Amino acid sequence: MGAVVCGIAVTLAAAGFGYLMLYPPGCVLRAKPGVVRVAQTRQGISTFLIDNNRCPTRDDLAGQYVSPGSLVDPWGTSITFHCAGDDIVVRSAGPDRVFHTADDVTEGEP
Repeated sequence: MGAVVCGIAVTLAAAGFGYLMLYPPGCVLRAKPGVVRVAQTRQGISTFLIDNNRCPTRDDLAGQYVSPGSLVDPWGTSITFHCAGDDIVVRSAGPDRVFHTADDVTEGEP
């Protein structure tokens, strides 16, 4: 267990160092609205899949795997997701609040 925690700490330290190398202090990096919530939802789904070996429902995710607020995009629309084998697709409808349009924020699709 100690080796796992140490490995996680080293990974986070390396990621932080890499971030500072790419984006030095004073450089502001802003994510497109919705990207962070979509990424948080996808990470929660991935963790749930590892723990339970099945695709979660929204209720399965809320609380333990993802904060309930992360399941709603910045424009007030519920984030959708589905699992297909090892593939996870997460989608925010974007500012127009209509799914499958050009402004959608997605992870897991080509």
